[in-house]
Amino acid sequence: MGEARHFFETTGVCTVEIFSYRDGKLRYLETIKSPELTTPNDILGVGPRQFYVTIDHGWTSKGGKMLENYLQIPVFHVLYYDGGQFKKVAGGIGYANGIAQSPDGKAG
Repeated sequence: MGEARHFFETTGVCTVEIFSYRDGKLRYLETIKSPELTTPNDILGVGPRQFYVTIDHGWTSKGGKMLENYLQIPVFHVLYYDGGQFKKVAGGIGYANGIAQSPDGKAG
């Protein structure tokens, strides 16, 4: 039996979907839903149920997003989900559009 790997996906609508991949099969595990996931953009999985997610807009309305983009307002942020709750770990970011992990295990 191979080791299970976990994958995270967002629909962009207040949810993150968690899947596992093992022995050539992709299996749905759960949906994480939270009002804090206003505009999720990118996800970095760091454990079976733990992940970082970038929030790429402060406003959820089309007009608010357009205003943020036009004025380049740095209201974007990063959340960490510890398997039970979200915590804001970075803020004041302009265009939080991606996240990665360095070889030493730090997210950035």
